[in-house]
Amino acid sequence: MKKGTTLTIAVKPFLDSKVTTREDGEALRDYLQEHWEQVEMIVLDFRGLQIASVSFLDEAFGMLAEAHPKKEIGHKIRVVRMDANDQIMYESILKSRESQFRKTKRASRSETVN
Repeated sequence: MKKGTTLTIAVKPFLDSKVTTREDGEALRDYLQEHWEQVEMIVLDFRGLQIASVSFLDEAFGMLAEAHPKKEIGHKIRVVRMDANDQIMYESILKSRESQFRKTKRASRSETVN
């Protein structure tokens, strides 16, 4: 795949409906990371899934936010057909991790200055 292309992942068949554990989230995150630079956009289709697992979402997307700012994730990833409650958790996790990332970054800078 080359830059300018879109990678679409039907999450249910991709993960064989396994969307509850950190390991499941890690599998999705690893795949996203492998293709991050190769495509312009990644569409994640959650049709037919209700996740309701903070562990899965945090591992898949929260940990992704440690490597990429929320704004970059927002431009790169499109989440479609996600359950409304899962969407709320997804947004909350990204916001929380972004805040945590900023605090860590500020602390690192102040340690460097001192």
